[in-house]
Amino acid sequence: MMMVFWIFLNFFGLFLASIKLRAANPFQIYFFVWSLLSLVYGITADTWIPVSDVFFIFLMMPSLMALGFLFVISSEIIENVHSKGLVPVNRRMGQIVFVLQILVWISLPLSYIRATELAGGYDLFNVEAYTQLRSAMVNDELGYGGLGYFFVLSYVVTSLSVFLYKGGIISGGRFSFSFLTSFLFCYLATGRTFILFFLCLLIVPLILNRFIGYRGILFSFLILIFVFIFVSLMTAKGVSFDVDFYDNVNSFLKNLRSYTAAPLLAFFTIFDSGSPMDLGENSFRFFFSVFNRFGLGDFKIIPLVRDYVEVPDLTNVYTVYEPYFLDFSYFGFVFPFIFLMVHFFLYKKSFVNGGVWVFLYAASVYPLAMQFFQDQYFSLLSTWIQVCFWFWFIFHFSKRWRDD
Repeated sequence: MMMVFWIFLNFFGLFLASIKLRAANPFQIYFFVWSLLSLVYGITADTWIPVSDVFFIFLMMPSLMALGFLFVISSEIIENVHSKGLVPVNRRMGQIVFVLQILVWISLPLSYIRATELAGGYDLFNVEAYTQLRSAMVNDELGYGGLGYFFVLSYVVTSLSVFLYKGGIISGGRFSFSFLTSFLFCYLATGRTFILFFLCLLIVPLILNRFIGYRGILFSFLILIFVFIFVSLMTAKGVSFDVDFYDNVNSFLKNLRSYTAAPLLAFFTIFDSGSPMDLGENSFRFFFSVFNRFGLGDFKIIPLVRDYVEVPDLTNVYTVYEPYFLDFSYFGFVFPFIFLMVHFFLYKKSFVNGGVWVFLYAASVYPLAMQFFQDQYFSLLSTWIQVCFWFWFIFHFSKRWRDD
């Protein structure tokens, strides 16, 4: 019975968020993600390990708090939209972005060379080599070193290039080349979530500026599904060139089910075991790593790659709740609502102040959309520092020198 209430609560929240605020607001995204997950779980509930009603009661806590907040806010708080749009651009911004784009273009072949080394020296555009690259990055914890910083910079540059193109400051060819570069970086990153991060930075600002509507959102969602299938083919996960279409469809649906509902069931195994509080070892892993690197302590570093658990599908991701429950027990269930308030703050600032706030909110949509899968807040703190720095740098120096 609690599962039914949980499903109804998520869909009601999605309806309310859609009529109270504009498209791509954080409450709409939050309830959409959990509505989709709850629906998949509700349809397939009999195929998973049994879950207690108490678990669903705790899952409803952040949703109830979010609904309460939605009831009291007014849509008028985001009506102060700039007459010239939310993202002002000028020639100086175009020049800064061009310099950064050159750095990104230089780093791309270097990143490709590093990727071929990780793949054993083979061409990356075949399944065996791409699978080897993925294994080296995930299982062996190898990576691109300092070149990895250019991946994020590439996404930042392309997200701004859209507005520079619409403002007539750069050509369509330059924007297209920037987009292709970012897409290649997504490919080299091997993970399907990287294309989601890139699309958040690219699409959400366009939605907030009303350059695209729900049709554009649907198109972006279809692109994400296509990339999901493509990476599944290249990594031989769920889809294969060696079997027929029917078998591929069945395998893909099974793979999709494991990527949606399985993390929730995996988290239930932690919840059910009543793990003791780790008091920040998981949530603040980034800070402990920095302290250890600079000789400021000798802290225990929790591995980012978790152990697999059978639910009965095998998975090693445990939703956004996992690190905060491990660190703070039942209080950890409040963290998604706390994060939602931060998302709403950025969303409101996007309309009131525009500029850099639009892109900071767009970046924050990624961990919000990934809540069903795993925590991407504190675990990706290094990425968020890079994102904030680059957007601040570009907007700050663009304001200092106005067009003549």
